[in-house]
Amino acid sequence: MKTINLENAKRLQELGVTKDSHFFYDEVTGQLADTDNRFAYEAPAYTADEIGDMLPRICEYGKAKSKSGRGYWCDYNPLDENDHGNTTSSEILTDAMALMLIWLIENKYVEVGEINKETNEA
Repeated sequence: MKTINLENAKRLQELGVTKDSHFFYDEVTGQLADTDNRFAYEAPAYTADEIGDMLPRICEYGKAKSKSGRGYWCDYNPLDENDHGNTTSSEILTDAMALMLIWLIENKYVEVGEINKETNEA
């Protein structure tokens, strides 16, 4: 199971995202663990499904088409012709998605309160 990296997990936590995850980074070791082994955790380690639930429906993501066949992208392209949106990329899909969510929050395209409300009600 691929999850976001610790750096992105911490940044989302700093931004106020409080959604629970099935996985987390252990506070002592910094290693990935699941909630069955939870003792003390540093930050949730969201999966692609969990991050996808937090992204606006207008976001698209996929595998980069390159000769190496490696890498993933996440795109936010609003219908507003004056807004050019953003594209993030990473070697891991979950991190490309997490980077987009971070960008959307930092640039006020989405409200953390809405993310937390929607995901915690699910």
